[in-house]
Amino acid sequence: MMMKRLTILLATLLFAGPALAASGLTPHRAVYDMERLQRASGSAFAQVSGRMVYHYDRTCDGVTYNHRMLLDLVTAQGSELQTETVLSFFETVDGLNLRFQVREIFDGVEATALEGKVTRSDVDSPGRITYSRREGVEGDAPETLPPGVLFPLQHTRDLIQAAVDGAVTHNARTFDGDELSLVDSFIRPYQGEWEKAVPDSMDGQKVWTTRVSFYKPDQAEAAPYYETQMRFWENGLSGDFTMETTDLAVQARLTEVEIYDKPDCD
Repeated sequence: MMMKRLTILLATLLFAGPALAASGLTPHRAVYDMERLQRASGSAFAQVSGRMVYHYDRTCDGVTYNHRMLLDLVTAQGSELQTETVLSFFETVDGLNLRFQVREIFDGVEATALEGKVTRSDVDSPGRITYSRREGVEGDAPETLPPGVLFPLQHTRDLIQAAVDGAVTHNARTFDGDELSLVDSFIRPYQGEWEKAVPDSMDGQKVWTTRVSFYKPDQAEAAPYYETQMRFWENGLSGDFTMETTDLAVQARLTEVEIYDKPDCD
């Protein structure tokens, strides 16, 4: 479950972009090389290497996010583990419906599988969660979503709108297909050098840095169980980022970007 939690939470941010708030979100594909975060302390893994690829696409009905991350891990004792996480989200434009699929694979053996959907009549109304598959997950399956909880795209939309408005903090409750999280974000403008993979067509785009902390709803006063720090552009691209849990700390570096055409929804 560790990698599933990490990659789903990461996905809530790699959906990045002003989304519906500014109609500027650009469909794209991005590739990241992954390595152990050198400043990490207490990580269970002495060596980390891998790659992550994600596709973000838009239709006139909603947004689709597909993500695959493959990591080779080595513990301090020399034990090796290969993890693969594959996930897909589709969220309707109105934020009322979410479909999700998640697979987590350890050394070629599927360990976790989640497939389902969430429907609701209004963002401020309770939602109904229906699973068609839920394997390798502890605890009872949630059946309802509390009012006001954000889907991944909604969370990102609100976060970036906060950045556009000049806010320095943002707080929300999110649902990732498995469970709720309390999410606190700290935002600041970024004025340093850009990653070499960023295309020239993005010159002039606004860019911010955010540090985001995730908490369990019943442990809001405890230390966060997951943190990430990243740069994001107003058109939706995410740059280099870090992600840290109690077990794993990873540095991801943006190496490839492909920009796709936006749909014509007039």
